[in-house]
Amino acid sequence: MGEETWVKVSTADGQIGYVLKDFLEPVSGPFASAQNEIVCYTAKHQAIESDSPILINRDFLQSVEKMEELAAAHSINLTVTSSFRNPKVQLRNTVVVPSNMSNHHVGHALDVNFLYKGKLYGCSSFTDRCGPPSEVCRFIREVKKTVPSIRWGGDFTVPDYIHFDDGLNVTNPQQFLTKLHKYWLD
Repeated sequence: MGEETWVKVSTADGQIGYVLKDFLEPVSGPFASAQNEIVCYTAKHQAIESDSPILINRDFLQSVEKMEELAAAHSINLTVTSSFRNPKVQLRNTVVVPSNMSNHHVGHALDVNFLYKGKLYGCSSFTDRCGPPSEVCRFIREVKKTVPSIRWGGDFTVPDYIHFDDGLNVTNPQQFLTKLHKYWLD
């Protein structure tokens, strides 16, 4: 008997389920051109999770793996609230106004909340008088130090404390635009 591969899937209304890989249809539409570059991240250290698939660009994969490794070392679980997303979909209830040149549009960014000792810390915890736990701050400092390509949104002019990206839209805007057009505009 052959080996079966089950794939976790998310429906349009947010329901999570599992489907035998043999029953999945090839990707079509605008996302089809990204299917060899966008991957569904699987936790390596059980320190990253999401209610939806964590979709990232292969070029961002090593950075996310290192972030997850560091999160595990700091006893922090990263709860991903946003990864690769369609620029044509309007976001609601955002903390900051989404950029037209967002690295999320090409799979080079994650928004995360920090789960530490059973408590979830998001944007508001960074602006509270007490701030997030020192371990969360140490984790962020270590990510910035050890993963040189990573930018933390808390350092932005308009802070976005839950955002991490590799700055592709700034360091290589031509590659960013090439990916954007390939995935969504062609």
